[in-house]
Amino acid sequence: MIEMFSVSLFGKDRKIRVYLPKSYQHGLSRRYPVLYLHDGQNVFGNEEAINGVSLKLHKYLDDQELDLIVVAIDQNTEGEERVNEYCPWKNGTFTEKLIGSIPTYGGKGRSI
Repeated sequence: MIEMFSVSLFGKDRKIRVYLPKSYQHGLSRRYPVLYLHDGQNVFGNEEAINGVSLKLHKYLDDQELDLIVVAIDQNTEGEERVNEYCPWKNGTFTEKLIGSIPTYGGKGRSI
């Protein structure tokens, strides 16, 4: 089963998709491992996946009867916003050595 809800992130709503295994029942005290994935629109269904192709992870997990919860957050598809949000600092000197120029993206993610 896949449940969906939205959260506000960087001032915009972002969809969260949560896969619950067949054995999952609300209210039980059983514990499950959780896998967190980014680019959530590409994890389960083709309908909203970039280029129309997803991992269809829920089908694999169901077929294998794996007791795993998967939480997937959709990416921001506006320009370079995906990189801006995932990188805790602006790209700089190291990136310049790798690609030959200093890109201006990055820096919205929080470093811990």
